Amino acid sequence: MRRRGLAFAFFLLALLSKTVTATLPAAILLLIYWKRGAISRRDITPLIVFFALGIGFGLTTAWLEKHHVGAQGADWSLTLVERLCLAARIALFYAGKLLWPHPLAFIYPRWDATGVAPLALFFPLLLLGAIALLWLRRDRFGRGPLVAVLFFVGTLLPALGLIDVFPMRYSWVADHFQYHASIGLLALAGGGLALALSSLRPIPRAALLALPVLACAAGTALRTPAYRDLRTLWTDTLAKNPDAWMAHHNLGMVEFDAGRVREAIERYRAALAIREDLPNTHYNLGSALARAGHPDLALVHLERARPRSQAPGSRDQSRQCPPEARPPGGGDRPLSRRPRDRSRCGQRPPEPRLRPRRRRRLGRSHRAVPPPPRAQPKRPRQRLPGRLAPRHRPRSRPTESHRSRAMGRDGGPRLAVP
Repeated sequence: MRRRGLAFAFFLLALLSKTVTATLPAAILLLIYWKRGAISRRDITPLIVFFALGIGFGLTTAWLEKHHVGAQGADWSLTLVERLCLAARIALFYAGKLLWPHPLAFIYPRWDATGVAPLALFFPLLLLGAIALLWLRRDRFGRGPLVAVLFFVGTLLPALGLIDVFPMRYSWVADHFQYHASIGLLALAGGGLALALSSLRPIPRAALLALPVLACAAGTALRTPAYRDLRTLWTDTLAKNPDAWMAHHNLGMVEFDAGRVREAIERYRAALAIREDLPNTHYNLGSALARAGHPDLALVHLERARPRSQAPGSRDQSRQCPPEARPPGGGDRPLSRRPRDRSRCGQRPPEPRLRPRRRRRLGRSHRAVPPPPRAQPKRPRQRLPGRLAPRHRPRSRPTESHRSRAMGRDGGPRLAVP
């Protein structure tokens, strides 16, 4: 019981650090099947709590990605059949990169996943055919290859396009998405290589086993200089993916910060040539054109940077003013210092909520705040007769000592020491 409690605590910590670890209970069942050849009810019962916790964290992450991060819109509007075809293609892409990791890019081209073409149906058929072949030949090949492939695909499940995540706006795939899932195929490759070289002597076997390690080390040494700085990273990305509008935009920011305004304008225009609906790029281009001395062109892009319509319930909608209630001076945006004060936008500020006991005390349950009392007219002050009248002492004029206290030695006013 103590070991189960520790396992549950460590699993909870893993979920809090990375939600992709929610696939751990399924991976445990795969390992049990690999060792025993069957999964019993006794094996599933202790993992029910793990499955429930993993599913809960997974659904929470999916909701945050969609409603908080912003993974919704036309970039993620795919049908179920399109998502299944895309998931198979992504899984085969990652497997191919593990087999031959060249070329590696920070942002890969984003495929057109809309529509179901004959080529798109080829990927799920190939993946399902490979899994079916390993299942039918498990007596000959063993259960290891089947378990490795199922672990690879199952761990990649959150990154296969079935769940909307924000990085898929730039590309459907990324190298760091398969770090966790690659353990299955790498373990299969290592076990197969060791089994194939088991008949050799120790020295030749060690030399052959060192070749993949040296190849990976050489690939790492060749790939590392691309991350030297931002300019090198985005230049390398554009050399391998010229249609990466994000790389054009970020390289334009690097050029603008370095003082090369003309180069920044070219990069921003290249990003807008690939994709037009980029408000941030329009804003940066307008700023660069204004810096270069083209205010008319800058105004055009700054107008395009302002979103004309927003979805209801969006984050910026609460700070928008209608045209008839904009602040004076010709400004286009409301006062951002007071996002909760909507009285200047023609809206009534929300009334504070009170408890029912407070409402009953006020006597009006339909109103949270009672109306303010009417101001009573001030009565003129009556002068008391005789000796009861108050005596007002006349104010004394400031003397020289008062002036010396208020002024410094040089005649200037005293300043408070910060």
